[in-house]
Amino acid sequence: MPSLKMINMPSIVAMTLINTGLLYFFSQSIEIDTQVVGSFMTNWKLSGLAAAVSTVAIGALSLIIPRQVKDALVYLRWPYAAPGHRAFSIYAQRDIRVDYERLKADLPELQDQLTLTPVVENKVWYRLFKANEKIQTVSHAHRMWLMYRDLTTLAYIFLGAFVIVYLYLKPDINYDLYLAIFILELLLFWSAAWNSGVQLICNVLASASTD
Repeated sequence: MPSLKMINMPSIVAMTLINTGLLYFFSQSIEIDTQVVGSFMTNWKLSGLAAAVSTVAIGALSLIIPRQVKDALVYLRWPYAAPGHRAFSIYAQRDIRVDYERLKADLPELQDQLTLTPVVENKVWYRLFKANEKIQTVSHAHRMWLMYRDLTTLAYIFLGAFVIVYLYLKPDINYDLYLAIFILELLLFWSAAWNSGVQLICNVLASASTD
C-alpha cells in the first residue's frame, strides 16, 4: 500500500509545476491571459520529464526541511509548534466529541495538570494516534494534514522565490497580479493546513475516548 506522502504527491507536483510556470512567466515579463494559461497547461501536462523532475525535487526538499520547521511555518511558533503540543490543554476541551474525563481516567499523564507540559502532551497524543491511525477519520485527517503542510511550505518557498526574481531581475511588468496569486495561495494552504492539523488532533482524541 502506498504511503500517504505518495498518495499526496500528484497534488504537490501539480502545485509545483503551476508555480514554476508562474515564476517563469513573471521573469519573462509575460502578462497572464487565457491563451497563456491554456498553452502552459497543455505543455506542462504533456511533459513527463517536468513532472519527474518535480517529483524528485519535492522528495529531496521534504528530506531537507525538518518536520519542526514545516510545523512552525503553519502554526507560526517555535518551539512546540506541532498541534499535538496543545492536544489536551486546548483542543481536547474544545471538541464536543471528545470525552475528556474518560481520557483523564485512562491516561495517568493527565492526572496532574502541573506536569502536563507541551512535550508530554505531544508524546501522549502520539501514542493515541498510533493506536488509532487505521481508523478512516484519523487516516483521512492525517493525509490532509501532511498534504496541506507540504503545500504551505512550498507556498512560502515560491513566494520567497517570487520576491528574489522581482529584486534581481526586475521584470518589466506589473507585478500586482502575480504577487496577489502567490499571497492568496499561501493564505489558502496555510488556513487549510492549520485546520487539518487541529482536525487530526481532535479525530484521534475523539476515537480514543469513545472506543
